[in-house]
Amino acid sequence: MPARPPVWFLTLTVTTGLFGVVLLWGCGKSEEPPIVHDQPVDPVETFEARLEVQRPSEENRGPRWSPKGVKLSLEEDGSGWTTSLRLGPEGAPAIPLRLAKSESAEHIDRLRVDLEGDGFDDGDPTYSATPSERNDKIWSSFSGIEIPIPLDSSDGGEKLLELSAWYVEDPGEPEADQVLRYSFRSWMEGAATFEETEIHIVIIESEMDGVIDARDSWALALADDRSSLYELKSARPMSEHNWAGDSAFIIESMTPSGRSLILRPFEPSMTREAEEKQRDTLAPDRAAARSGGRVRFLKDFEKAMRLAKEQKKTLFIDFETTWCLPCKTMDQLVYTADSVVAASRGLVAVKVDGDERPDLVDRFGVGGYPTLVFVAPDGKVLETVGSYQSVVGVTALMQKLQ
Repeated sequence: MPARPPVWFLTLTVTTGLFGVVLLWGCGKSEEPPIVHDQPVDPVETFEARLEVQRPSEENRGPRWSPKGVKLSLEEDGSGWTTSLRLGPEGAPAIPLRLAKSESAEHIDRLRVDLEGDGFDDGDPTYSATPSERNDKIWSSFSGIEIPIPLDSSDGGEKLLELSAWYVEDPGEPEADQVLRYSFRSWMEGAATFEETEIHIVIIESEMDGVIDARDSWALALADDRSSLYELKSARPMSEHNWAGDSAFIIESMTPSGRSLILRPFEPSMTREAEEKQRDTLAPDRAAARSGGRVRFLKDFEKAMRLAKEQKKTLFIDFETTWCLPCKTMDQLVYTADSVVAASRGLVAVKVDGDERPDLVDRFGVGGYPTLVFVAPDGKVLETVGSYQSVVGVTALMQKLQ
């Protein structure tokens, strides 16, 4: 199997409509944790939950949480751009993909999937996109892509996943590396009964490789609170216990397909309410003083760089993406705090979308989002910090480096 991409592990709480935070609040490399639980319990009867693949519909959009898109490098082959997708257990065959233009099309608008692996032909599933321009780039988005995933011997057969994929063409950077990004749209969902109580379960792949393991995320809910399954606050790594009502459960074992989970009750050292309060690391940021202002970010990096040099001020670069949840949380909680707003007045601040400016990502060595970079007027990088930063932390950095 190929190396797993950067992911988030989500462990959140909610108060007054704003998110609590993650164990690893940002994007970074992860290694698979064993399923280890913080307290042993007396042996009790385990029970099985059966899950099946679910896909978005008008009635059910599915979970409101998902990992970042995975990048696939593209190679030009004369008829378009090609790459391959590897999903499922070790040894599963790669699935070739080809991006191309339809007849008379100016931009990429076709994605062909060679499910049989016997070469691209007219019988392959083909998906269409309507290219659109955003920020001087051409976006081609493909939805509803169906990929059958072979299962290992413990399950047999295959499961059908739904993907979305997108390709971004930058006319200003014709020599840039070409990539196709994809993200799962489907998820696993099912239910089980424990002591006459119905428990509903959702699994989202944090590591989008078609294999369910301890690095992926899960949520539990009682039947009368089923909608909470799809909320970000319910998501936890599968290596941790999770709550259905006021009862906690852990995963004893699972099949790689995610179709079968063996669960057992768990006895945490504190109540659910106390645990959620302890995990709420954003409480100080929510409580920070606010007067209605916010940091004034420029959107044009080159303009911001010129202003910083002309005004002899430090340039503050906030690298973000549209899919980055901690970036959005910083926008809500950090860049609206009075102390941060005041400290930012001594800097030139600019936001950069890492997906749209890969040249700047490479130039400043950005490895995840958010990443904050402080640059002196002469272009020297003064400091770089990654992942979510608190109100206190950002205020201190701005005051020190301006």
